[in-house]
Amino acid sequence: MKYLRPLLAAALLCAVHLPACADTPPPPAHTQPKMTAEQLLASLKPQHGTVQLPGDIATLKLNNDFYYLSPDDTERVLNIGWGNPPGIKTLGMIVPTATNPLSEKGWGVIVSYKEDGHISDDDAAKIDYGQVLKDMQADDEED
Repeated sequence: MKYLRPLLAAALLCAVHLPACADTPPPPAHTQPKMTAEQLLASLKPQHGTVQLPGDIATLKLNNDFYYLSPDDTERVLNIGWGNPPGIKTLGMIVPTATNPLSEKGWGVIVSYKEDGHISDDDAAKIDYGQVLKDMQADDEED
């Protein structure tokens, strides 16, 4: 009997607080719309040829072997199609035309950009890329 009184008090405290908790909605969970792979593919808007990336960061010149998906389409492929968590920010995706990106062997290249390490076109024109390649090969041989 001596242990029953504290147990009843604890149960009563929980019962008093439960309704208050029940009125508080749970935090919203990120949910993606349910759709089949066919519906997802049909909703994509592939872009061919010359494509300007968001923010005018660069221009892609794609031959007929590849197409570009916008950041929104890319996010849907990554989240709905490939099952990645939300929040991956990209500038888009380049996908081979002959491949279904949602198939088992499907793939794509994520386009992203970071300012660090940027080389201006003027500086890039002064680089001896042949020498850079030789240096890299020599370093690789040493390793």
